[in-house]
Amino acid sequence: MSSQGSADKGEKRETKSKPTNTFFVFLQEYRQQLKDAGFTGIPSPKICQLAGQRWRKMSNDQKLPYKIWARRNREQLREGKMRKEIQKLNLENRIKKVRPNFIN
Repeated sequence: MSSQGSADKGEKRETKSKPTNTFFVFLQEYRQQLKDAGFTGIPSPKICQLAGQRWRKMSNDQKLPYKIWARRNREQLREGKMRKEIQKLNLENRIKKVRPNFIN
């Protein structure tokens, strides 16, 4: 039995991409650093807690590379969405040109 909101097996649900915020960029890197240092098996909530503590202690200058990365990610997603909209409009215009005048 499936709930109304869930997709059936075999169906792919379309998800909207959202830009990664600054802290999550830092969190991804922090997780990788822990893994590279051999700290495995740490529960995810504990990693998030430790990362949050470190993030709050960081200066704005230390956070700057993460802010830049997040901004670029946001801009790339925005550009990708704009490209898709332009492609969609171009396709619609091509379809209109192919249709006979009596089918409007």
